[in-house]
Amino acid sequence: MKRRVNLWKAVAFLGIWVWVLGPGGWAEAAPVRSYRGGGAGSGGKVLTAFEAKRIADRAVGAELRERILEIWGPRSPTALTPTCWQFLYYDPGAAYRSRKVVVVDDRLGAVETGGPDWEHLRLVPYKEGEVVEPWRLRIDSDRALEIVQNRVAWKGVRLSTVTFWLRKDLNQGGPPFWHLQFFADREGYEKDIGYAEVAVDTGEILRMRIEPEKALPKARG
Repeated sequence: MKRRVNLWKAVAFLGIWVWVLGPGGWAEAAPVRSYRGGGAGSGGKVLTAFEAKRIADRAVGAELRERILEIWGPRSPTALTPTCWQFLYYDPGAAYRSRKVVVVDDRLGAVETGGPDWEHLRLVPYKEGEVVEPWRLRIDSDRALEIVQNRVAWKGVRLSTVTFWLRKDLNQGGPPFWHLQFFADREGYEKDIGYAEVAVDTGEILRMRIEPEKALPKARG
């Protein structure tokens, strides 16, 4: 029993540590990336998620290409949108029943079996019910961003980076969606100003909480 309690303490500590270092914690105080309107990290093209998926699909068998579990686009050091995309495919014969393929700029990167997803605190294997139906993959990452940008009064705030996470909505039984997390330039530092969730099949905004005023300059006393 004591060993089980200690395990849960370790998991809880790790979760807090990941949160602190992740987009919602101290990371939001990082200096603004060198984004100036375009350009990938090492000279390649900045791809959308679905463009990058066509490259990732070459690294897996035909039977896995239509078994996408998640698409994750982390913050880029040089562009508004991700220059690295991670694709998780459902593979019942692999560890955690998943296989991860990474595309960096416009080139194939790492290909590896799945494991714990520390970024999103996923510590259990995936299930077939989490596969996103191929016919639902209609709204690409650039279109999802455009939909949200057209709905928000930005008040002159300059976005610095946006992260993208596509997955199925298992908790609320809704459609698969894009979760976009927005960061803006606040006096030379990145500030987390909120998120939006966009249905990947229809483009409907399911949930949104974006507060551009968080990135406005502090009032001088």
